[in-house]
Amino acid sequence: MMTENTLSNVMAEQVLPHEKNAILFVGYADPDSPAGRLRAAQEGDLVKMRPNGQPVRRNCTVDCFDFSGHATRDALVNYAVKLNPRQVVLVHGDPDAVEWMHDTLSARMPGSTIIAPVPGQRYTFES
Repeated sequence: MMTENTLSNVMAEQVLPHEKNAILFVGYADPDSPAGRLRAAQEGDLVKMRPNGQPVRRNCTVDCFDFSGHATRDALVNYAVKLNPRQVVLVHGDPDAVEWMHDTLSARMPGSTIIAPVPGQRYTFES
């Protein structure tokens, strides 16, 4: 995330002026944020990355890749099966989705422990 006073913002100021550098974005950037202003800037434009900072000339390549923020259920299951971990802890999703994932992973990975944590309960994990 490239907002004011973040490491990515500070680094961008150092990368921008050099034509052999590149800044690559994935996903959405608010048009009013430093990332949005940078994405809208053309090569050679001055870009102000911080309210009190000096504008920096954009000489580097800027490109955007539209990656999905979420994988499909099947893609997640296939990835877990490929990795074949001893334990899987399910930490995101509504109760029906977590139950489906638990049941599906348990069936596809009988040698793994699949955990759907209950809030407030303590768990000990193997190392």
